[in-house]
Amino acid sequence: MSASYLFRASLLLYFILMPATIPMAYGQTELPDLGQSDTSLVTRAHERKIAEQVMRNLRHADLILDDPELSEYIQSLGHRISRNSEWQGDGFHFFIIKDMEVNAFALPAGYIGIHIGLFLTSRTEDELASVLAHEIAHITQRHYSRGYEFSKQQNALLAAAVIAALAIGSQDSNASAALLMGGMANSLASQLSFSRGNEREADWLGIDLLTKSGYNPRAMASFFERLQQANRYNESAAPEYLRTHPVTTNRISDARSRAQDLEGGSPEPGYDYELMWHKLAALSDVDKGRYQGPEKKALTQEYSQALEAFAKGRYQTAMTHVEEGLARRANQPSLLLLKARIAGKNQRPDKAIEIYEELHALYPSQISIHLAHAELLLQHNRADEAKHTLRQASRRHAPDHPQILRLLADSEMKLGNRSASHRYLADYYFNIGNPHAALRQVEIALQETNPGFYEKEELEARYQMLQQHIQLLAQLPTP
Repeated sequence: MSASYLFRASLLLYFILMPATIPMAYGQTELPDLGQSDTSLVTRAHERKIAEQVMRNLRHADLILDDPELSEYIQSLGHRISRNSEWQGDGFHFFIIKDMEVNAFALPAGYIGIHIGLFLTSRTEDELASVLAHEIAHITQRHYSRGYEFSKQQNALLAAAVIAALAIGSQDSNASAALLMGGMANSLASQLSFSRGNEREADWLGIDLLTKSGYNPRAMASFFERLQQANRYNESAAPEYLRTHPVTTNRISDARSRAQDLEGGSPEPGYDYELMWHKLAALSDVDKGRYQGPEKKALTQEYSQALEAFAKGRYQTAMTHVEEGLARRANQPSLLLLKARIAGKNQRPDKAIEIYEELHALYPSQISIHLAHAELLLQHNRADEAKHTLRQASRRHAPDHPQILRLLADSEMKLGNRSASHRYLADYYFNIGNPHAALRQVEIALQETNPGFYEKEELEARYQMLQQHIQLLAQLPTP
């Protein structure tokens, strides 16, 4: 089952259940009523809770790329653009979907996904930024939320169609797709397509955001035009992005006209986009001739060759390429991070830890550094130091990086804190969409670790919340 199919199903489920809510993260024991509905427009609080549940579903299906460095890059790029918007909601969340389709999508509440295929199809950071700006505009204008008001009866009927499709999806994707798109769900699916007015508004606002963020405002029209021309003779094979965001010659002309009198520019010279493009291509194991990608500079060439050597276990060769790259641009974080990983693999943990400490001083808030450093510390039985590093990272990044919770669980277990370890594992499993595994971890913490009075109260509250959450999911209709 493809990522785009599961996303469409999840998004349909989102609108079906509006304005019902989904249980939030642990620590909040009050449960919403999934079956309750009214005819008022969905609130931002409802949007956020349901978007979080969709994210858990995507993680459970292993569709979200969990590479911390790439996740951090797309989040940083998105933040640079979104901070210039007039969004009054919570912060934006950007993530990469493990799918080679050329596609991107926006969930309500500020969640934006970029498919690997779209990232690799871009050739400049301006082009990639133009897609993010467009999706940000869809969210700030709440295009997904306009007009979705359903009665309680209609909610239940449509939920039955979607849940049935999801339930059989793992066995028969064709049958589940037919079921999903059939009957009443089909009428709802047709409402998910953006109108021409929505697209024009998102283009114009997105171009303004590009300009305010220092990017080339003409990049949006040129990127869309390239996607359109590449598929002009084969509409059935057009990228998913062109089907969900229909591009016409008039729309491209309008976007180009809008950008004509605007002065954007280019961000300060750097290599982040180029390096992350090559890392993503390496992780995806794509045919090198399939994507043109950014122009290869000497530094990106060294990085690309270092990644290739590292993947093949040729650590000395990889280190040589990294050193050549650092000679061209000292303190480049991706190169230093790769250097530390090479040192760790090359049986030089002290050298690797020294590099990580240097990176912490240079880039104290970078999550990819915290996670890589903690993993190495755990490998060498330095759990207390790993826990300290992870606790720093968890204050800001735990919801977007569940692996922090998993590593904290490992740290606590190595330190002999079994109850804390199982609590962190429960949080981890809940965040990746596996409430049954989360419940089991709470059970173990209650039955086998002899928690203190207050800790036991907290565990019992979590246990009750998880049981009710699982019961609510079980009550949803199935085939």
